Amino acid sequence: MVLATWRLASLFVSEDGLFNVFRRIRSLTGVSHHDDGTVAQIPDKTLPKLFTCLWCMSLWTAVVVYVLWIYAPFLVWILGLSTGGIIVERVRGG
Repeated sequence: MVLATWRLASLFVSEDGLFNVFRRIRSLTGVSHHDDGTVAQIPDKTLPKLFTCLWCMSLWTAVVVYVLWIYAPFLVWILGLSTGGIIVERVRGG
């Protein structure tokens, strides 16, 4: 569940995702991005700050992961296994 929480929070905070879905979600909160996808400006409001802070987002994604664990544990496994793959890639220097 820890790995799944990190993965989901990381998607929302720092990744573009398929068809830029996570970047678009951040943009909907008011966060603007440079052409390369990095955050350009964060409005001084709660929601944009949440979507740019991994520590903040992980608290809320932990709630989502807990609910998923109850109703659809396979989704938690998928997120956790994805994080495992990322860890292996980073350990081997990728």
